[in-house]
Amino acid sequence: MSTNIVHTEVDSLRLQMMKAIMGTEDVAQLRAWCQHMLPEQPDEAGIPTAEIQSGVTLEEIEAGQTVRRVSFEEHMAAVGQVEWDMSLDEMLDGLD
Repeated sequence: MSTNIVHTEVDSLRLQMMKAIMGTEDVAQLRAWCQHMLPEQPDEAGIPTAEIQSGVTLEEIEAGQTVRRVSFEEHMAAVGQVEWDMSLDEMLDGLD
């Protein structure tokens, strides 16, 4: 087989794979393809990832969070009595 035919076949296979991948909205199918085609690699970058979900309410999202919202009143109750070493104006002047 000549080099040109190999490259043509490789390019054709790549194109077919890209079309199949880009043409599917089936998350389960995409995951299956990834598990089959991509070798297991440790996450060396340490970049956190999240699963994309659809049809989820705000309450369901918040229930899955490790951080909860704090109202202004709760915040002030927690930090309102803190004594500062300097005024806000002095702190802002220190940024210049």
